[in-house]
Formats: sequence, structure tokens, C-alpha cells
Amino acid sequence: MATITDVAKAAGVSTATISRVINNTGFVKDETRNRVLRVISELGYYPNAIGQNLRLNKTNVTMVIVPEITNPFIAEVVRSIESKARAHGYSVILHEYLHDGTSADDMERFISSRRIDGMIFLTAEAKLKEFERISERCPTVLACEYVDHLDIPSVSIDNIAAVIDAMRYLISLGHEKILFLNGEPDNISCRDRLRGYRISLEQAGIDFDQKLVVECACASTSAYEVMTRALEGAEDFSAVLCGSDVIAIGVMKAIHDRGLDIPGDISVIGFDDIEFSSFVQPALTTVYQPAAEIGQLAMQMMLDLYAGKSIEYPVKMRHELRIRESCGPRRQAR
Repeated sequence: MATITDVAKAAGVSTATISRVINNTGFVKDETRNRVLRVISELGYYPNAIGQNLRLNKTNVTMVIVPEITNPFIAEVVRSIESKARAHGYSVILHEYLHDGTSADDMERFISSRRIDGMIFLTAEAKLKEFERISERCPTVLACEYVDHLDIPSVSIDNIAAVIDAMRYLISLGHEKILFLNGEPDNISCRDRLRGYRISLEQAGIDFDQKLVVECACASTSAYEVMTRALEGAEDFSAVLCGSDVIAIGVMKAIHDRGLDIPGDISVIGFDDIEFSSFVQPALTTVYQPAAEIGQLAMQMMLDLYAGKSIEYPVKMRHELRIRESCGPRRQAR
């Protein structure tokens, strides 16, 4: 007997796409839908009727998977999701994604027990097979992130373009040695931001220096430690591009504790534009991400999936470089 995997392989699409065709949920191009239906007929594939009927048992609960609950940017996206959900009679539960394998098991249990109707991921750290398996079994949306070769709705900014804007600003101020505190290289947003960093240097005719790209966890304490080591190291730099405002706050404290001036000695740019960014001293120049709008649209995508409506994706939201007080002309390399 043919399986959904057999159908996906023969049709040249993901199992998630097969599931959407069968359940008539989400957007699938007419050409793809017709090809899938033809393969289903040719292989004699019969979906599990019991499984399909279970999908009709609604809980009006959406699970939101987060990378870390303490990040203010993530908290703002979650608040926006919850507000939109509540306005449409839905509740939201949070689950922090862990890398020890327990998160995948927990998500499977929630789906199997029919305690949720769908999942919104604010992280792309799960394995591709995990995303495929989950999206086959319940409506799934990615917010703030996307995953290559995965056919599910997503909403995020263009991280490459955002970093290019930040780098061009620093380079226009005369900075060439720019320290980049980025996240894990396997994270797709961090990967895109590194691409933006390298593109900016290449466009400006500045040599890329791998030693100026440093991995840093999204926590002020971690950023403080990383920045302290960088200031004690041999590498010269006159500006720091941070992967988040949370990182930037730790970076700024490390610079101040060393008796250096921002932006007189070192310029700093953050990312996200959380509320604290305009209250630190000096006020932080940062890349704005529309957290509320991302959350609202992610939940609207989910509501449309619940209703069986067609939606267009991926969606790229606007970003904006918000110039404040933490960047200035290069005076001298450290």
C-alpha cells in the first residue's frame, strides 16, 4: 500500500504539500495540486480517514514555540500573537524550544492528544524533518524565521538587506574594522545576517576578516563576557554590529567598564529596537523589526489555515535603521 512519503517522492514535493492537498488547507499552486492528485490516483493512496476526522476536533488553542522566553523582542511578538488570537476566540500556550530532543517529543504529544489546533514557530532551530512531520499533522506557521526547502507559511524581515543597511551606515562614518557579534551559524537568520555583513564589506572594497565575526548567545551577560574578551584581544575594531539589542546592552556595559567612550572610541549598532534601546546611555542606534506586525500577521496566517483559506507566502516585512546616539565617525581603531 502506498504511503504519503511514496506520493511525495513521485510528485516531487514535500509530504507537507501532500497533506495540504488532501486536507484542502493552505496555498498550493494549481499545477502542483493537479500533479499531486494525479499521483494519488495512480498509486492508489488512501489517507487515513480516522486521522482526517481527528482534525475536525478543534480546541481553539494555538501553541507558540519560542527560542527563549526572556528576549523582549520575542515577548513582543508573542503578545501580538496572543492579542490577535484572543480577538478571534483562540487561546495561546507557550513552549520553549530545547535542543535536547525533548521539545520534539513534547510537540508530538500535544498534537497526538489533540490539545492544540496549530503551531506558530518563532524559531527555525528544529530539524527539517521535525518541521515536515509537524506540518503534516497540524497547521504550521513560521514567524521571524523561515526554513529553506520547507513549504509552510512564513513572515520575517529580509535579514540580509537589514544588515547591509546597518553596515553601509557604519562604513559611511569611516568604519572598516567592524566587529560582528552574531548568533549560531546554523541559525538561518544569523546565516543571512552574515551574508549581509560580507556583501557590505565586498561592496565597499573592504577585506573580510573572519576573526571579526564572533558567535554570541542572545543574552546581555554572554555579550558582556564576549565583548570583554574582544577588548582584551589583539584585533582592532572601531565599531560593533550586534545581532540583537540584548547583545548590544551587554556590549555597551563592557565598553564603559573599560573606560572607553561610545561613540567616541567605539560605535555600536543593535538589532530589533526593543523598548530599552532608546533609554540606555547613549541611546542605541538599531535595526527596527516590526514585532507587533509580525505577530499579528503570523496569527492571521494561522486563522486562515484553520479556515481552509489560500494564503500567499513567504512574506517579508519592512525594517528600518533607527539612528540615535551610539554611532559616530571613526576616530581611531582600538
